[in-house]
Amino acid sequence: MANSTPLVTAALTPWTTLAKTARTGDVILMHGDFPGSVLIELFGGTTWSHSGMIVRAADIGKAGVYPDLLFWESNTLTNLPDLINGVGKTGPMLVDLNQRLITNARDYKEAEMTYVPVNINRQPSDWAALWAFMNSPVHKATFPSETEMGWEEIEGRIFRKQSRMDQIFCSELVAGSMQSMKWLGTEWPWNAYEPGDFVKAGHVELLRGGTLGQNVPFDPTK
Repeated sequence: MANSTPLVTAALTPWTTLAKTARTGDVILMHGDFPGSVLIELFGGTTWSHSGMIVRAADIGKAGVYPDLLFWESNTLTNLPDLINGVGKTGPMLVDLNQRLITNARDYKEAEMTYVPVNINRQPSDWAALWAFMNSPVHKATFPSETEMGWEEIEGRIFRKQSRMDQIFCSELVAGSMQSMKWLGTEWPWNAYEPGDFVKAGHVELLRGGTLGQNVPFDPTK
């Protein structure tokens, strides 16, 4: 498992290379310059302030309907349509992964990104559980304000209390998705997880003998 060191100066791996073998459930982390992003990174002690889960359309029965590679995330941006309901929204959304990478790098200066493969025994039932989770009331949630997000993280990390379900932040959604597929235990609530936890040794303990692989910094534009 990797540490939380940010991008290095060596040549970055092209995203097109990683995309060939990326699997549903793998994670992408991003570094941002928004005020809220800075707070997340300071609070978590890492470089990463946004996280989301890669989804292959074929795994959720949407091959030929949705783009092949999707990104399941909770965000404040509405510049891309949520593929589940066809409109832009804040909070949990399923978007075209390649478009998310390109637009974030181009328009929001989130060009620092890293890919975290998840090594786990994937089962067909996982995808049915994930699709059901995506279409549950979770999808109707919005993204919390900076103050609310900070309090929800305190509730989760200190008091182990699940926060309100009508507001869900990015790493909370990833953790909830993993719990829905029974990849992650329920001893910690969803809101106990921060983006940087996915590159910190021992912070995300997967079931089925699963592990998080070495994170790979990549160039989203290549």
